Amino acid sequence: MADKKRRLVVLKEADEAELRPRWQWIGFGAFAVFLAWLPLAWLAEALKRAAFTRIVGAVTDEAPLGEALSKLAGGERAVVVFVTVALPLLTMAAGGFAGGFLVGRYGGEARAREAALAGALAGVLAAGLTWQKDGFSLGAFVAVALLAGAAFLGGRRGLRKR
Repeated sequence: MADKKRRLVVLKEADEAELRPRWQWIGFGAFAVFLAWLPLAWLAEALKRAAFTRIVGAVTDEAPLGEALSKLAGGERAVVVFVTVALPLLTMAAGGFAGGFLVGRYGGEARAREAALAGALAGVLAAGLTWQKDGFSLGAFVAVALLAGAAFLGGRRGLRKR
């Protein structure tokens, strides 16, 4: 009696999938920058509010706020500067690095250049959103430079991990 086992058909896989063009990785990377940056920025804002309220108090008007800030001791002033300036910049750099790493690690033919362009694109979009809300400011170009540089470094690190 013949063995009547049912066999599954095995489909041959293509030798190599077609790689995405480099320009697509710029868009993916910019999206990844925002995806990594926004939760970090939210956490930084929560830390800033908590530290600011603990040190300065619940001040909402500008005049009492300026007076309260002028009365701070050196260590307290350093904490306020850190949570209002340095911490948001660090979260921005971390988001740029993460998006650049993604492009460098998984980007096929994309290199650190495309990672940097992804960071710059994310920075331009962030600057545009800022300008729409608050008007034109040269300070928004800090986001472009910082995100492009951090994404470039992340892209280089990602290339080493391939």
